[in-house]
Amino acid sequence: MYWNPTTDAWATSTGAITGTPTATGTSTVTVTAGDATGAVASQSFIWTVAP
Repeated sequence: MYWNPTTDAWATSTGAITGTPTATGTSTVTVTAGDATGAVASQSFIWTVAP
C-alpha cells in the first residue's frame, strides 16, 4: 500500500482518511506527532485493506 496524493485525502479537521484502494493488503503504519514543547509520541498499528 502507498499514499497516492492524487486520489487519497486526509481531512485534518476530522482525521478521516479517504480514497479508493487499488489493491488489498496489510501494512504496518506508524503515526508520530509532536507539539510546541518538543514532546513527541508515536503509535504503530496494522492497517488492513480488504476487498
